[in-house]
Amino acid sequence: MTTADYNTYYFQDVIFLVEDQLFKVPRLYFENHSDVFRDMFRLPVERGVDVEGSSDENPLRLEGIKKVDFLRLLRVMYPRLYSRHDITTYEEWSSILELSSMWNFEEIKDLAIENLSSSTEQGSLAPSPVTRILLGQKYDVPLWVAWGVTDLVKRSEPLTIEEAQALGMESTLKIARVRENHRPGKCNCDRFTGGMRPPKEGRGAKEDVDFSELVVGAFNLNRREVEESERRYKRVLWEPEVSMKYTVSPPVVRTITFAGRRL
Repeated sequence: MTTADYNTYYFQDVIFLVEDQLFKVPRLYFENHSDVFRDMFRLPVERGVDVEGSSDENPLRLEGIKKVDFLRLLRVMYPRLYSRHDITTYEEWSSILELSSMWNFEEIKDLAIENLSSSTEQGSLAPSPVTRILLGQKYDVPLWVAWGVTDLVKRSEPLTIEEAQALGMESTLKIARVRENHRPGKCNCDRFTGGMRPPKEGRGAKEDVDFSELVVGAFNLNRREVEESERRYKRVLWEPEVSMKYTVSPPVVRTITFAGRRL
C-alpha cells in the first residue's frame, strides 16, 4: 500500500452555513460529484487568508437555500445506515431533485427521478400530471412531460381553469390539440385546405396514427429518450398491445348513374 492509498481516507471537512444552521461534513462527495463545488474549492486563495468553509467563524454560505432542503440532500449523501437513506416522501425527493439539479449532482438527481417515477407499497410518489409536466420541463425529464400529457389526455375530464393557468397558454393549447386529434374515429381532415389528407404510401386505404406520436410531436420530445427513461425507471407509458390509435379512411367516391350514363 502506498501513502496515497492511506491518504484517501483522511478526509477534509467543509463547513456550510445554511440560513442560521452550520453543517460540517466531508467535502469529498461535493468535490468528486459536483463540478460546481469542485470549481469552487479550486479557486485560488491568498496566503494567510482564512478559507471560506474552514471554520465556524468563516463558513461557506449557501445563500437562498433552505436548511431543511440541504439536510435532505445530506441524508442521501451520508445516510445514517450504511448504503440506506431514509428519504421516503414526495416533498423530500423534490427538495433533493432541486438541489442536485442546481449543483450538478447527476447521480443523486437520477436517484430522485427514479424514486419520483416509481410506485411503492404505500402508493406512488409521483406528483399530479400537471406538476409532472412542469417539473419535467424545468429539470429536463422528457418522461415526465410525456407521462403527464398522456394522463391528462386519457382522462375524461377536461383541464380545469387552475390547471390551465399553471401550465400556461402554450402547453394548454398543445394538450387540447392532442386531445382533439386523439378522439377515436376522428376524421383526419386538413383544417387548412378543407380536404381529406391522402393516405401515406404503403399504408393501404387507412392511415394509422400512434397516440404516442401525437404526444411526442406536440411537445417536441425526443422519443428515444422517453423510451430509454421508460426502461430505466420501469415506467411504461404506452403499452404496445393497447396502443391507442385512430384510423382515417380515404374519401368515399360515389358513382352516380343518370340516363344510363355514369357521372
